[in-house]
Amino acid sequence: MTQVEKQEAVSRGRRDQTRFRTLEALILSAAAAAPGLLAMRADFVDPLAAWIFIAAIWVGLALAYFYLRDPQRPPLPLLPLTGFYYVIFFALPPFLIERQWWTRAGPVEQPTGIAFERITTETAILVLTAILALALGYYGARRVVGAIPSLRFARPVSWLRVRILLWLCATAYIFYLYLPAVRSSSSLSQAMTPIGLFAIGALLVAWHRGHLSDGEKIAYGALLVPLAFMFHVYDGLITPIILLFLFLLTLYWYASRRAGVVLALAICAALYIFPVLKLSNVFIVENSPAVASRVSDKLDAISVAARLFSRDSWQKEAVPIAKKNIGPPLVRRLALVVLLQYCVDRTPASIPYLHGATLTNLLTNPVPRILWPNKPAEVMGQWFGHHYRILGEDDTVTSINLPWLVEFYINFGPLGVVIGMTIVGAFLVLLEHVLLNAAMTEDRKSTRLNSSHVSESRMPSSA
Repeated sequence: MTQVEKQEAVSRGRRDQTRFRTLEALILSAAAAAPGLLAMRADFVDPLAAWIFIAAIWVGLALAYFYLRDPQRPPLPLLPLTGFYYVIFFALPPFLIERQWWTRAGPVEQPTGIAFERITTETAILVLTAILALALGYYGARRVVGAIPSLRFARPVSWLRVRILLWLCATAYIFYLYLPAVRSSSSLSQAMTPIGLFAIGALLVAWHRGHLSDGEKIAYGALLVPLAFMFHVYDGLITPIILLFLFLLTLYWYASRRAGVVLALAICAALYIFPVLKLSNVFIVENSPAVASRVSDKLDAISVAARLFSRDSWQKEAVPIAKKNIGPPLVRRLALVVLLQYCVDRTPASIPYLHGATLTNLLTNPVPRILWPNKPAEVMGQWFGHHYRILGEDDTVTSINLPWLVEFYINFGPLGVVIGMTIVGAFLVLLEHVLLNAAMTEDRKSTRLNSSHVSESRMPSSA
């Protein structure tokens, strides 16, 4: 390494340290402010449960804090992001929700839907235990997985071949999204989603490092990413849009170690875009359920929603609609802790543990249908919804999301949550080792070099 490269490495290391110290300060501030959520505790949340949820928030923030403090941190923050997921969807919502947002319908003797009386201490303990087990599995498996030999090619692979493969995978993913017949295959769904997202993410990192041509940059920014987002817009699903954005933002942070400006602009845009998309879905559902797949009607619905949020009509029309159709539905969608509470209330009291019944698809999904023509269709979300009477008998379309935490509990109870989340933590380490080993090695060398030079620059002169 030349002297110029060393100076650039030292400068980059100092900038990273400044950004990390800022993030650490924000995390500590959030942890200090977390007990303030107790003032928002509703009557249906047990007092002890509220404190346990605060503890779960602290643990989730601690995963991010110690990631930033770790000189051997992997380039992608898989563990902190997973911890944040459980904080946002399980630990935080009990302070934000209202019980009347969930109601049951149908006959009195056999109602359907989700309802609950209280958020109990047992549920809060499950959430805290899940995050702790996730961290235990991750850090416990780190040394073991690190001893596994790295995957190496017999000879170097040219970047041209890798680039062609990435573009082929990304293009195949776009075709997969826009072809319903292809999306109906569970085997292809299990394969194409991670392959496509990996290709899109790898191309983003390659762009940032200057490894894409100008034509490829145009194709990526004007076609590939917009087509991926537009599919979810026309499909009427908000969550995949949020997850895709967070995925790309995380990779941008990995490549540049900064995301403040991009994140601020995205939040400002989301304050307008999300309500418009949400209201457009409301209009389509209320007027004609059959038009959701028709682009022209979707554009009309978006246009109507956008006009409602114009300056002239905001006070008269948009505010009442927004209060009904945006805020509560968004928080309600985030509050997966309610689904967990619903399952805790019924399992095993009225519905016995499933003893692994929902996990059998891990064995069947990888088998192509061409080898198993009569392979059962992947309908886990439908089956779960009917088994727990969340869906009506005539609902054959809706699929209920089944998070890991809930799935481990309904199969094996609290012990299943501990063991299952520990395995998930170990899997994250294995994923880092297999997919990011080369980047981790480079990052560690750079980190050690930057740290040593920064330390040397701070040492007082003996003269």
